[in-house]
Order: sequence, then C-alpha cells, then structure tokens
Amino acid sequence: MITHLHIENFQSHRDTQIDLGPGTNVIVGMSDSGKTAIVRALRWVVFNRPSGTSFRSRWGGDTRVTITLYSGVIVSRVRTSTKNHYELRRGRRLEVLEAVGKDVPEPVAEALNLPELCWQWQLDPPFMLSESSSDVARILNEVVNLGDIDLSLQNINRTIRSTQTDLEHANGRLFSLEEEKKSLPDMVKLAGLVERVRASDEVVGNHQDRKRGLYTALESIQSWQKALDRWSGLEELRGKVDRVLQINADIQGLATRRTRIDQLLQEVGRARQLMSGPDLKPVAKKVTEIEELSTRVSNLRERFYRLKDMASAIAQHRQRMEDSETDLESSVERWNREAPKTCPQCGSPLPRMKRG
Repeated sequence: MITHLHIENFQSHRDTQIDLGPGTNVIVGMSDSGKTAIVRALRWVVFNRPSGTSFRSRWGGDTRVTITLYSGVIVSRVRTSTKNHYELRRGRRLEVLEAVGKDVPEPVAEALNLPELCWQWQLDPPFMLSESSSDVARILNEVVNLGDIDLSLQNINRTIRSTQTDLEHANGRLFSLEEEKKSLPDMVKLAGLVERVRASDEVVGNHQDRKRGLYTALESIQSWQKALDRWSGLEELRGKVDRVLQINADIQGLATRRTRIDQLLQEVGRARQLMSGPDLKPVAKKVTEIEELSTRVSNLRERFYRLKDMASAIAQHRQRMEDSETDLESSVERWNREAPKTCPQCGSPLPRMKRG
C-alpha cells in the first residue's frame, strides 16, 4: 500500500506531496489542475512509461517521483539532463538501478507489486462485471498462476512415476546382486589366506638364502675331505678327523633344516594353486557395484518421498482454488439475484454476470 507520494517537476507539479491513508483516497480539483498528471507520475514509476522527456516541467529542474510504501520501502524514479535511473531504498541500504528502454528493474517491480490489473481508468467499465465468464476465469488464472500449478503437478506426477519405475528396477537388481553375493567365497577368509601366503613367501625366501649357504658349505667340506686323503702325519690327521666329525654333525643339522625348507616350499606351492583358482577382482567389483546400487536406491527413495509431499501440498492448494471458484460463482449468483437492474444514479441498465 502507498502511504506517501512526492512529485517534483513533473508536468504541472513543481513540488507536490500527497499523504495517502488506508482504504479509498479521493483527489478532487478543477479541470486541468493536475489530477491526471498524478496518475501519470505513478505510472511513470510503476511501468517506466511514458518514455522521452515531454513530461518534464517547462521551468526545468530535475524530475523525480518518489513512492513510499507501507512496508517502509521507498522507490524513486529520477530523470535529469545526465541521469535516468531508479532508486530503491530499504532502510539504510540504497540501490541505484539504471532505467533501460521501457523495462522496469525486477527489484522495483517486486517491491511495488502493481500490475496492470490494479489500475482502473475513469471511463473503464466496472472491473470484472462486464467481462464474460471465460475472461473472468482467465484473469483469475493469471492472478494465481493456475496454469503453472497444473503444469507443475503434471511434471511432478510424471517424475513420481519415473522414480517408482527406477526404484522397482533398482530393487530387482539389488535382489539379484544379493543372490550372487551368497555364492561368492568368504572375503574375510580369502584375505587371511592371502596374508598367510605372503608371510610364507617371505619365510621361503629366507630359507632359500640359507639353503644356498648350506650348499656352499657342503662343497667346502667335500673339498676338505679330498685334501685329508693327501695329508700325512697321524696327529695332524687326527685333528682333521675331529674337525670332519664336527662338520658331519653340522651337515646332519643342515639336512634336517633342508627337509623343513622342502616342506615349506610344498605349502607355498599349494597356497599358490589355491590363489590361482578364483579371481578376486570380479569379487571386489561386485562388492563395489552392490554398495553403489544401495546408495542409489537410498537416494531414489528419499527423492520419491520428497516429491510425494510436494504433490500433496499442491493438491491441497488446488483444492483451495476450486473452493474459491465455488465462492465466486456463489457471489455472481447473489449479484444477479440481489443487485438492481438499473443504476440508481444514472438509470442505465446494470450488466448481469454470467457463470462459467
């Protein structure tokens, strides 16, 4: 609601200030005293028309029309020799918006909220009383955007159906993957087996190194035995024999270790055969696919319930609109029944409203 209007250097108004109260405000005056210019000044701010500079006062000066709204927002339209813009003030914040062509800046249009339906000229017929029922319905649809609501409801229903189909396919796919998962080997046991095989490989590598060292020692012993055959002297031979006996004992110990190494090699071979059987890569791929599909099913379920709530809210709003149309038809019927057939002031016949 407009509470104050300030007109400066616009047609016949040099500096005019008008306070407006709630309800109906009537401006009276002699002909050609500037009453229509007030309306033109308002429309210049609201619709950025007329263009050009013909409306500016002949005595010069900056032209400015300022509208103060009940919410405290102040909108000014300014035209000078160098400036052509809007000023939008919300509290202490001032925003300057350029006026380009015949367009009104969107923040200004939203703040004023005075579309063409809000304007009634002196010679215009009574608002919505002379129009046909289809025109009345068109105006109401334009006010509440009923066509957009129907289109949005259709899109939401289509999205819900599509989401339900995707959810059914996803549930079916999830069930099949769960069945496949039951036939796969136990991943925990396989992981433990892999760790055991890796540890066995390390042990085998260490024993192979020790085995190569034992072979080298055996070769040395054999060379020493050949050398003993060529040695002379009993005492020296006795010492050599004692050393050979000690070496023989070491050889027996090494042979025992070699047997253990061979056993470990056989265990590693069996572990490698086990690992070469089932391929673990497809198992990991199936697990990843199951996790991704579970996340997608959860997102689709959340989206489905959110869209369902939106559809319910729009259906309630549409029901309220239908109730309003019923009230309108009741008002039309009451008008036709209770309104006089002729105007009490001028005697001309009053139009009858038609129900759509």
